[in-house]
This record gives sequence, structure tokens and C-alpha cells, in this order.
Amino acid sequence: MSGTAFRRERRAFWICLAVVGLLCAVWARYVLGPMPLRVHDTSWIWSDLSQVYVAWGQYLADPDKSWLASVRQSHPLPMSVSLFDPMPLFLLLARGVSWAIPDGLQFIGWYFLACVVLQGVFGFLAARQVLHRLVEAADSRAGLAVAAVIALIVATLPFTFHRFQWHIALSSQWVLVLSIWMVMRTLDSPRRAWWLANGAVVLLATGINPYLTLMVVANLCVIT
Repeated sequence: MSGTAFRRERRAFWICLAVVGLLCAVWARYVLGPMPLRVHDTSWIWSDLSQVYVAWGQYLADPDKSWLASVRQSHPLPMSVSLFDPMPLFLLLARGVSWAIPDGLQFIGWYFLACVVLQGVFGFLAARQVLHRLVEAADSRAGLAVAAVIALIVATLPFTFHRFQWHIALSSQWVLVLSIWMVMRTLDSPRRAWWLANGAVVLLATGINPYLTLMVVANLCVIT
């Protein structure tokens, strides 16, 4: 393949990826509506969503928090906020900038939008890996178009949007699609690279929810 043809294919790849991400964001905004994206609006948060929202708010506002423990909801004894399914990995990452986050804001709606975008993006990458193993022209315009259509189907699965009503952590279906892409991408890699790449995905899933860990490990075992 000439250098010009290679650059043309790479450009087409990035354009398709950007278009998929944009369409997924537009679709998520349409389905979610404007209310969840208003960071000052918590009137739509209820049931398990409110449990996670309160856990995040109390933990980040606690000046004496240690690791994942806080006394804000169990004074005087500290209690782990992991019991409230708050996606501990993201909570620990936010801990370092909690001083800059005003009290009372909610970013649940924006996370839901990010879930749909990531699901579509990783769906596109996973579909492209599968097509590489099935046809030689996976990077042709037709191959990229097929991967884009598959990605949009993955991003619009009703199950994902149904989860948005109840559970933040289990709405992270993008982690499952990420695991499919990663294991497909590393099937022919050296053993150490395979373990490092897929182990990182398992660690990411574990930091969000243990149920996702089981499903990610199932993906790794079945596909491998």
C-alpha cells in the first residue's frame, strides 16, 4: 500500500469514528432530553440514582474522608461509600479535585451521554476488528460504513437506556464493548501484551462494578 493510500484510509477511519461519536451524542441527547444535562437540576434523580448521588455528594464534601470511607452517612463510625454502588474508581479520581466541584451539582446525565458515545466508539472499533478477520477490505469505504452501522446499532440498544432509569454503574455497558474490542485486537499479540491490555480492562470494570467484571471476564474467555 502506498503512503498516499494509507493516509487516505487513516483519514477515512478518523472521519467515520468522529461521525459515529457525534451521532451517538445527538441520539443520547434526544432520548435523555434536556433535564438530565442540567447540572443544577436534581428533580429527575430518584430511587437508586438518588442513593449514588447522595453518596458522591457526601463523600466529596467530607474534608476528613479516607480512601473510600466517610462518616457523613454513618457518624460517628466511618463507612465505605462502595456500599452505595458509586463507581469507586471514578470517585477516587474525583477526590483529588473535589475542592473545585461546587456542592449540589449532578453529572449523572452527562455520564449517561458519555456512556452512549463510548458504546458507539468502541462498537465501531470492535466491528472493525471483526471485519479485519473476515474480509481483506475492512478499511475500505464499504468496510468502514458497515462498522459504523454496527456501532450505531450497538449504541442504540434499548437495554442501555433502560438501565439509565435505575443504576449508574450498570449503565456502563461501554466497558463490555471495550473488552470485546481489546481482546479482538490482542488475539495475535505476545502473551505479556495480551495480559497487560486485557488485565487493564478487567481492572477498569472492577473499579466500576463487580458485575461488569464477571461479564468482561466472560467476554475474554469466550472470545479467546
